[in-house]
Amino acid sequence: MARAYWIGALPSYFAYLVTQPLELGGVGTLEIIRGWVDAGERSKGLFSALLRQASGADLPLVADREGITEVAHVALKRARGFTHSYFDIQREQFVPTDEVPEDERFCAFSNGKRWLLTLTPVALPNVLKSVLPGGSHS
Repeated sequence: MARAYWIGALPSYFAYLVTQPLELGGVGTLEIIRGWVDAGERSKGLFSALLRQASGADLPLVADREGITEVAHVALKRARGFTHSYFDIQREQFVPTDEVPEDERFCAFSNGKRWLLTLTPVALPNVLKSVLPGGSHS
């Protein structure tokens, strides 16, 4: 079941995030299926706050399987309070960032998309340790 988070109140919303549960490689995660921050409110930490609230500090978040834009990828990479890795759809396993070619780290469409950006709350740095090759992530 999808869950929505937002900042603001009628008639003005400043940011929102929608997630749904998704199991990847035997690990429970939350897939980010929609997110938005009002242009006038960007760079104020609202998106990071929504991501932290959604993760509850105990679940990794993964990028939308339908693909994400470069802008969305940058926003997710800049989110404070998370470490990053990727889920390799072809091998069905989590991999460290350095194993993913730079030009394949995001794709706006699901066809051809192999990698899902994964955000792990800093409060749980070892949540993916057992499923990442080499036991670490960046």
